Amino acid sequence: MSHRGVDDGTREPARFATGATGTETVDAPAQLRLLLRDLLALLALPAMCNGRGPAETLALALDAIEAVLPESFVYARVSWSDEALELLRRGGQDAPAALPAVRAALEGCLDHGAPTAVSLPGRPLGAVRAAVAPLALLAERGAIVVGSRRLDFPDPNDMILLRAAASLAAGSLDTARALAERERASRAKDEFLAMLGHELRNPLAPIVTAMELLRDPGGGEPRRELRIIERQVGHLLRLVDDLLDISRITRGKVDLALRPVEVAAFVARGIEMASPLIEQRRHHLRVEVPAGLVVEGDETRLAQVVSNLLSNAAKYTPPGGHIEVLAGDEDEAVLLRVRDDGGGVAPDLLPCMFDIFVRSRGGLSQREGGLGLGLTIVKNLVQLHGGQVWARSDGPGAGCEVSVRLPLHRAHVAAARPLPAAAGLALPRGGRALRLLVVDDNEDAAQLLAELLRLAGHEVAIAHDCARALQALEEQRPDVAILDLGLPVMDGWELAARIRARHGDAAPGLIALTGYGQEGDRARSAAAGFGSHLVKPVGVVELLEAVAAAARRDGR
Repeated sequence: MSHRGVDDGTREPARFATGATGTETVDAPAQLRLLLRDLLALLALPAMCNGRGPAETLALALDAIEAVLPESFVYARVSWSDEALELLRRGGQDAPAALPAVRAALEGCLDHGAPTAVSLPGRPLGAVRAAVAPLALLAERGAIVVGSRRLDFPDPNDMILLRAAASLAAGSLDTARALAERERASRAKDEFLAMLGHELRNPLAPIVTAMELLRDPGGGEPRRELRIIERQVGHLLRLVDDLLDISRITRGKVDLALRPVEVAAFVARGIEMASPLIEQRRHHLRVEVPAGLVVEGDETRLAQVVSNLLSNAAKYTPPGGHIEVLAGDEDEAVLLRVRDDGGGVAPDLLPCMFDIFVRSRGGLSQREGGLGLGLTIVKNLVQLHGGQVWARSDGPGAGCEVSVRLPLHRAHVAAARPLPAAAGLALPRGGRALRLLVVDDNEDAAQLLAELLRLAGHEVAIAHDCARALQALEEQRPDVAILDLGLPVMDGWELAARIRARHGDAAPGLIALTGYGQEGDRARSAAAGFGSHLVKPVGVVELLEAVAAAARRDGR
């Protein structure tokens, strides 16, 4: 932008003349062209100010005014933001030292837009004429003042440019103020969520401890009232976890432990996490996850994605409904879908169903509770892994399908062994259906593991303690027994020794499934007769291959 009295080479040379005022003039057509040029240049001001704060926006506005009106000074006072802004420019430079004198001299002319002749103290300004443009219809929001030593200042073109600049500056300042308020509100929200989540955990800790103390020391069935408290406390803990997660995500505090991970492994963990709600509502779960699909990700966080999607599907599907987890490879990416035949999603809600605190789905939200954080966490975690997530529904009552796309791990794209989706959790190549026994005192974990093994085509029995395990061995004659090592009364190592002592060569193949993974633990398992030592959480493919190996090792 340049002063309209400067020839920019775009027109024939203007005819300059010096009048009695000592100012230069040009012919009318040239003045009009230059005025239009400077007005068009000022229109760039909102774009230049986009995304900037009020102080920076005001500084850019004064830069623009100085470019089209290079006079003695430009002064601005803004009073409708939280902090009053005041700025003085002289010769393109900030002049904070002169602010008090200029403010005092202009005090009487800031409340109207008429040009006013003022005398400013001190050199080098001396006597100047000032033109005032309010930043709104009235001057209560502030004003911009341009001062000049020209005796004819401001002429009509000066006032057109100044008022246009003030109007554009006012709009840009409004936008900057709204953006700053939104950012402050967002920070306050994040800080509140973080504080709320941590403060809620303080009373929850003694409540959980008290529940444990209320249990029957003899191991009897807990009272109905205690079971209700346990369920509700569990629900509250999940809500607190969601609050803390959304707070960490929005503040960029989530650290991912990235490594190559099998899709089947984190899907299995996600199913395990969501299984209590699925079982409580008696849903039918179908899982089709091919082996060999590998992504680079944080297994715990990806399992959380699957768990949140399954919990959402279970919550909004009437009891006895159907839920599917499907996975496949597509253009060097993994496409994971969670599909239900529940309440569906209204078309107007689909675009915003991953937004924070959105929880209305198919008219069921008032009955189903929740804070509307689960899908927001899913979206953010998927994006942190370089993926995308979207939803599809044919409307209320028509079910819903949520799709997650994650890039395949580069080192495994060529080596991946995708199976057709219909293969599901297939047996290893050359494998056959076996009779299996799962021994785990965690009922949910045992049920989930058995379900996965049944999906792979095996026949599975379950025992939750050593006495029932020994009885099942007599009755079922399993080919392979999968034992949790952390069993009560008699641990898994001792149980394995008893099985070997009682059944000799007819004993089933043994697999240890445990949270203990030190070399000493593995050596102890080998000495007790275990063919494999698997550390929780175990990948589905690894588990199926261990089962097949245990059966082959024992000639079954």
